[in-house]
Amino acid sequence: MNKYKQVFVNLAILTYILSAGVTTAYAMPQEYNDDKEIKRSIILKAFDSGDYKLWKTIVGEESLIIDNIGRDSFMQFVKARNLARQGKYDDALLKTNELGKRLKLDSRLSLEGSCENDELRKINEYREKIDIIKKDIERLI
Repeated sequence: MNKYKQVFVNLAILTYILSAGVTTAYAMPQEYNDDKEIKRSIILKAFDSGDYKLWKTIVGEESLIIDNIGRDSFMQFVKARNLARQGKYDDALLKTNELGKRLKLDSRLSLEGSCENDELRKINEYREKIDIIKKDIERLI
């Protein structure tokens, strides 16, 4: 896979993870989707502006991802997005790969250690969704 495609795949996966699933909800009732759409829009604005506090507020303190994404990781993701938008794919690929290692991603979320059953179920749901997203993206590009 060329660098452009790899950056695209990496950023898509990281965007899904940092959005804490807010970007998907299309099979739910309309009012639920409306709420998700508003949250998705705010999350994307937080990514664009590098506003960690706004992102953390929208994703929610109870989200599993909050424990794994600190300000430094968030800012590294924002930097990678900006580098890719500027066409600096080598730098963006380096940043996304570093962030992936920090978050223990190997093309999907993989956390070490033990979890409660509910947390493990949520993590497995993320793994399945990330695998599906990656396949869809690779098919499209």
